[in-house]
Amino acid sequence: MLSGKDGSGERLVSLKAELTASGGRVSGDLSGLADGAYRVVLVLTDARGKTLESSQSLLIDRVAPTLSLATIAGDGIINAAEAAEGVRLSGEAIGVEDGLPVTL
Repeated sequence: MLSGKDGSGERLVSLKAELTASGGRVSGDLSGLADGAYRVVLVLTDARGKTLESSQSLLIDRVAPTLSLATIAGDGIINAAEAAEGVRLSGEAIGVEDGLPVTL
């Protein structure tokens, strides 16, 4: 496998993979790729040397996001007065894409 970066800083990876064609579909094993964003370019060449190219972007992300909650009510205990006023929950979501909902 060859890797590098293009002029814009995008990561380039050249991977020669053994692909299998069956029923009009092409499949292969990309499990050796590290986490990150990729653009897969598939070039097919027939017996007469004619080629066809297709590409698709993909994101490999094997790391689960982490969530943490701040201590509720400062001490982890909600007393009657705090409950009457309403309790605000806050925390942090790390590794979650912008715009995705986080449900408590």
